[in-house]
Amino acid sequence: MRWPARSTSERFWEKVDNSGGPDSCWPFTGRARTENGYGVFGAGGNFRPRNWIASRFAWLETNGDPGPLFVLHRCDNPICCNPTHLFLGTQADNIADCIAKGRKSTPPVGKGESNPGAKLTRQEVENIRRRRKAGEQIKEIALSVAVSKSQVERIVYGRHWR
Repeated sequence: MRWPARSTSERFWEKVDNSGGPDSCWPFTGRARTENGYGVFGAGGNFRPRNWIASRFAWLETNGDPGPLFVLHRCDNPICCNPTHLFLGTQADNIADCIAKGRKSTPPVGKGESNPGAKLTRQEVENIRRRRKAGEQIKEIALSVAVSKSQVERIVYGRHWR
């Protein structure tokens, strides 16, 4: 006996727990997740299978194709699929929302030593270039200044610290 095939929409909503009511988060209960914790839903059939971020699929089901825009969460719950918790925005909107809610700090500003993430000073960079010009191996320089070999290469060849 064959069971009647369920539509993609039915399969999706079976994996969403909306038992908390219209104002609560509706978590995606499927097992698949991205590394950032977003639910993943497989749709598209045998000929054109596609994995969807669950919240994006929920938006598609209830509001139509979001096109190039991102589907963002008002609730900041990556597995939430409640359409009232979702809104559309650009990547810039996503970053601004992230910063406004305190989940991300503003990007570092400044170049060279004034960048808060800088591990080297201008003097150390000049010393690296001088040592390489004198024939010292990049690997040896990297070990002595405690940065990666690729970082020393980027400094020596002018891709960083121009």
